[in-house]
Amino acid sequence: MRVSLSEAGKAQASDEAKKNQDIDESSLPDSIKQILKMIRKLKEDLREKMAELQSVATDQGLDDETRMQRMEGLQSEVASLNGAISQATASLMKAMREAGLSGEQMLEAAQLLMK
Repeated sequence: MRVSLSEAGKAQASDEAKKNQDIDESSLPDSIKQILKMIRKLKEDLREKMAELQSVATDQGLDDETRMQRMEGLQSEVASLNGAISQATASLMKAMREAGLSGEQMLEAAQLLMK
């Protein structure tokens, strides 16, 4: 069996690789790189949900009840994403301690986390 990606699929895969190129090129262990990528994705998802929440809050085409229901759902998703980011960050800190990273690697990980 042969599987191939569409042009859109290839472009999306390429974009994902470029987003994390700095992480992939770092001197960090693979396990830490994976956690950093996960945190980056969660932060991106959070930004999208926050934008969606803002959009619903200002949508004059929605009646108040519908707006409130959608906002409550989005606020729940935002809270879940924040919790996931906190857990992933705690996992990152634990992995960094257990890996015995050098001071330089710790700084590198912190800089990548802030992006």
